[in-house]
Amino acid sequence: MRGVWNRLKKDLLAVWSLAFICAISLIALLTPWVAPYGYETQDISRLLSSPTPEHWMGTAVLGRDLLSRLLYGARVS
Repeated sequence: MRGVWNRLKKDLLAVWSLAFICAISLIALLTPWVAPYGYETQDISRLLSSPTPEHWMGTAVLGRDLLSRLLYGARVS
């Protein structure tokens, strides 16, 4: 295992890729506590809105928060 880690440390792109995958996995595990809204929660007054402080990535056709849906989608992936 030490040899694998030593080879991995020499490849900067591999280290950054591993860190990115670990970060995505951690966020996916913590989604129920991190996501600002539930994936099925609708805000009918904000259909297809652009990004705002309340909805960082905006909302979809049915008024669902895109950031929350993206985070819950990461759990499935």
